[in-house]
Amino acid sequence: MRNFALISDRHGNMPSLKVVLHDIEQKPIFCLGDMIGKGSQSKEVVDLYLKKCQVIAKGNWEDFILVIPTCIRWETIRNIENASRSYWI
Repeated sequence: MRNFALISDRHGNMPSLKVVLHDIEQKPIFCLGDMIGKGSQSKEVVDLYLKKCQVIAKGNWEDFILVIPTCIRWETIRNIENASRSYWI
């Protein structure tokens, strides 16, 4: 059986994402959403997810933020909206 990693709920927390990614660096990575939100580095977290993950599922935070764009910085919204739709399940 092939090993893979599931990650979720980093909510813009880049330091914690880097620790997790270091721990699972040699495995295919599947993101279960909630990349953005509470932390101060949502844009950077999304950029790193797009680089590292084979599949990204949109979480409830992404769903909410994309409906009400005033809740987060515009560059994060543009980055998510411009991402290849093949990433979203």
